[in-house]
Amino acid sequence: MDRPRPAGVPFEIDTGMGRSGVRWDEMARIRDVAGTPSLEGCYTQFHSAERSDGSPERQAERFLQAVGQLPRRPALLHVANSASRDAGPQYAFDLIRPGVFLYARLGGSRTCFAQAGGEAFCVSNTSLCWIVEVRCFASDTP
Repeated sequence: MDRPRPAGVPFEIDTGMGRSGVRWDEMARIRDVAGTPSLEGCYTQFHSAERSDGSPERQAERFLQAVGQLPRRPALLHVANSASRDAGPQYAFDLIRPGVFLYARLGGSRTCFAQAGGEAFCVSNTSLCWIVEVRCFASDTP
């Protein structure tokens, strides 16, 4: 009987949000551990993706610098969330995380990104996905 394949592991790189993940400038500490074949992807969270003050660009540069220090490039790299979808294709990498975009329409109705192969794909406010959890909250829940 074949042994089951271990689940892919995502890895967060903190590029400035300060919430979780290994800091981009401390990757040497985990380099050997990050060489596992189970490492499937790396991601970061933009602290202010909607800003035009250069912070998303700095965070993307830090992210790529950190990924470059890993023993190998993981199959999936992602930094783009709902707020950064209008910032351009430089944040698309291998996938995007729609997040709040699934719940509310955020300015604009269509955003196009370039795939790694150069072909464009577009995201509209229509999504097809599995719903894995539904939560109900009272209107006064903080």
